[in-house]
Amino acid sequence: MGILKSAVFGLLLIGVAIILLFWAEGRAVNTARALEEGAGLVAEIAADRIDPAHDGKLVHITGDAVAQDVPADSRFGVRAEGAMRLVRNVEMLQWKEISREVERTGNDGKIVKTTVYDYERVWSPTAIDSSRFKSASAPRNPAMPVQGDTFDVMAAKIGRFLIAGNEVAALSRKTPLPLSEDGIRQAAAALGGAKPMWLVNDQFLSASDPDNPKIGDIRIGYERGDVSRVSAVGKQQGDRLVSYTASNGRDVFLIQNGQASAADMFRDAIAGNTALTWVIRCGGLALMFGGFMLTFAPLTGTLGRLPLIGGLVRGGAGLAALAMTLLLGGLVIGIGWIFFRPLLGIAIIAGGVALAFVLGIFGKKKEAAAAAQA
Repeated sequence: MGILKSAVFGLLLIGVAIILLFWAEGRAVNTARALEEGAGLVAEIAADRIDPAHDGKLVHITGDAVAQDVPADSRFGVRAEGAMRLVRNVEMLQWKEISREVERTGNDGKIVKTTVYDYERVWSPTAIDSSRFKSASAPRNPAMPVQGDTFDVMAAKIGRFLIAGNEVAALSRKTPLPLSEDGIRQAAAALGGAKPMWLVNDQFLSASDPDNPKIGDIRIGYERGDVSRVSAVGKQQGDRLVSYTASNGRDVFLIQNGQASAADMFRDAIAGNTALTWVIRCGGLALMFGGFMLTFAPLTGTLGRLPLIGGLVRGGAGLAALAMTLLLGGLVIGIGWIFFRPLLGIAIIAGGVALAFVLGIFGKKKEAAAAAQA
């Protein structure tokens, strides 16, 4: 029954891989079209002047980023003047389960392996679910009363152009934000005041004894995110820079740190699109290969255990799975491209078929060798 379940699960993985690969190619094609279109339309303009003639068009600007408001954590009363982003980092002292294997000799003289669970105290930024601990006598963690969070400015200016704050804040360089003793009272109130609040190493520490923290104690620190010079590509809409919608419906908005020309930004974006597509492709093909290997479980799970021919059977199954992955994966990828670049799509399909054919020949030779030995 386990082997049959593996085979069915393998078919499911193959289906998921097909969907993933086809989606990835569609995403890559649409993004490539939009970027190529944008690269041919973009106009380089000065950031310190709003020219109505460029309204509604794709433009490129460069300038110093200036926050238009202050990112703040109102719950704890912390602000980061002049920054683009404020990050709240929270950690709670919790129990963490660690497993290890212990060997002992039984009464019959055989070595028996037993899994032993230990528990250590760690400062964790996420809640550790102690209900999943394996040992019945394991300690328990309390609920985490506050989580980490990020606060961005609403808007930033580059020259005279307004840009959404989260777009600029994503480029920020984070540095620790010093805290003041003045904020201790509000920080304590934010956590309900159940424990005293201390300021230790620029962190608020909620603990009865700061020198001897206990399970459930909380420490909270902050980072500020700053941005200096920025280059951006988007649609001029009055005094704002927003996403440009290409003819295929895909949005184009590019932003990066430093001084960069429009040509460089589009070149980087196209390279990034290609790299991401290959990452998704490799993941999809690996998923498909694993699916095919699982579908061969009824074969490899029986003949693969036999002496002499077991290794050949497993090797043949691996080659067959690889051949089928290249054939089917290449077909799916080729179909995804064929509507956008027919010659490339046909080449991808032909290459996949050729590789699958060559690997199929090797697979048949291994099967023949296995049959002869049997």
